[in-house]
Amino acid sequence: MAHLAPFFKRQRRTDWPYDPEKIIRRGLADERFLAYAHHILEIGELFDFIVIDGMARRLCTFLAVNYLKPTGFIILDNSNRSDYDLAYILLEEAGFRQIPFWGLVPGANFLTCTSFFTRSLERLPSSLFVGNSFGLPEY
Repeated sequence: MAHLAPFFKRQRRTDWPYDPEKIIRRGLADERFLAYAHHILEIGELFDFIVIDGMARRLCTFLAVNYLKPTGFIILDNSNRSDYDLAYILLEEAGFRQIPFWGLVPGANFLTCTSFFTRSLERLPSSLFVGNSFGLPEY
């Protein structure tokens, strides 16, 4: 897995505030998470959308930027977490722009963010308004 050397060299955090068992569970040092993230390499195609969720978000981001169509989107769940700072850096360096969506988490009393990242806004219309499809008065 020599192609991952640049990723592991860039890991900014080495002082994870977790016990060794939790480090493995969080996907920070687990071969199963490496295999999970590598699955994108087996497809052999570029994607319109890549959803990144789960414990291997940083590594998935590192690999995903090369498997996205020029007008594609990467959707990064819980993008507000500091654990994913490296993912932000990788996306910024690859020319991505962020569209954040903040909201409440079911069963919790705090906000979280899911972000869409894209290199191009070409896919989005400049302006779009679809009227009420039910024919009901607004007020």
